[in-house]
Amino acid sequence: MEFSVSHGGTVCGTLTAEREGLYWRIRAECRAIPGVVRLYGCAPDGTRQLFGVLLPEDGTLRLRRKLSVNALPLTEEWRFTTDEREPVTVGGIPVPNGEIERQGSARRLFVPFDAQTPFCLMEYVCFFALTRRDGRIFWTCVLDEKNVPFLVDNPPKCDTISQVS
Repeated sequence: MEFSVSHGGTVCGTLTAEREGLYWRIRAECRAIPGVVRLYGCAPDGTRQLFGVLLPEDGTLRLRRKLSVNALPLTEEWRFTTDEREPVTVGGIPVPNGEIERQGSARRLFVPFDAQTPFCLMEYVCFFALTRRDGRIFWTCVLDEKNVPFLVDNPPKCDTISQVS
């Protein structure tokens, strides 16, 4: 199987996984990126696994690993990235500084509020509320399994920024 590897939302390389008996032979190659670059696998259920550090070799970054098939249930739905945090997208729209937090069975998106910057998800604004967390104000909503906001019963209401709880 061959996968794209992303960095900052753009493709920076490839990962090849070949089955060899009870093991996966993993080979990744990416363009040179400054600093220590780690490769993460993102499973279909949202869990992330660190595969290792990409090492410089012939002007690129490479990683070679052999992993147990039992320990790594690799499927074509996996995604690979060098980003420390997985970039958040909502309905295909990138959300800078967005964080998804699991709250029981729900997934809640938090996007920092900035009065000087237009909200990046205006087409979904009716699904969001402004909330205060750790002394900061965030746009927040509940996401479905496809990262699309949906309405919940009894959403918090406020008319002005001063009413944010």
